Amino acid sequence: MTLDEHVNAARRKFGELADEFLRLYPAATDDEAAWASSQAVRDNSRISTYLWATDWTRHATRPVRTYFWTHRAPAQGPGPRRACHGSEIDYVFGNPAPGTGPWTDEDRERAETVSS
Repeated sequence: MTLDEHVNAARRKFGELADEFLRLYPAATDDEAAWASSQAVRDNSRISTYLWATDWTRHATRPVRTYFWTHRAPAQGPGPRRACHGSEIDYVFGNPAPGTGPWTDEDRERAETVSS
């Protein structure tokens, strides 16, 4: 994400409100633009998940739970593994499989918590 891309995307998406968006997610360099864009996406994801859960609870008969995953899984694989979309799956299914990474007792406890 370059600074120009960040500013142009804000203008396309928010029109007259673009200056307010750029005030909330400021950038003066390409690196700052990449960081600001990432923060905006994170905030959008959190808010949209909250709104989804709020709407869902109006019709649900059981509690609705959401989470914001920030733990970096030690699983091995191509490219760097980070706390990204899908990196929680081994934990959700209680499956930090032996031999796929240096799983710790903390990872196993986290998997037990998340999968329950």
